[in-house]
Amino acid sequence: HCVTQAAYVGMFVRTAGGQIPIIRQYRPSVEEYTWELPAGTVDPGESADEAARRELLEETGLVPDEMLYLGKLHPDNGRIQVDAYAYYVSTPFQAPRRVAEEGLTLRYVDHLELKQMIVSGEFRHSVHMSIYAAVVARGIPLD
Repeated sequence: HCVTQAAYVGMFVRTAGGQIPIIRQYRPSVEEYTWELPAGTVDPGESADEAARRELLEETGLVPDEMLYLGKLHPDNGRIQVDAYAYYVSTPFQAPRRVAEEGLTLRYVDHLELKQMIVSGEFRHSVHMSIYAAVVARGIPLD
């Protein structure tokens, strides 16, 4: 048995100034607000790259300078049938202050703050932690 879902994209984004945008939103499945990386569902007829660019702009106002495809993840291959496409994105600027999409809070953290959020359990989205791990495993400089 499995649950099937539409394809998904998630991005570890870093601005030229070393800031990492994270998103806070309410998730009914866990009945709480969670911190996450910019992410979303791939729309019908859309490529994963196109979805990543669209979601990044919608959630953060950022436009990628470079996008590095990190691979396809299977979030829970024993129960969920979904392809999660992971990216590392660098952007040359930080977005001007903007009104966040309804229901979302946008925050910029540095690498140390993100690590502290992971260790404390404040940031615990497992797929997004896997994306972070892929960035670290590739030796992409974050500090």
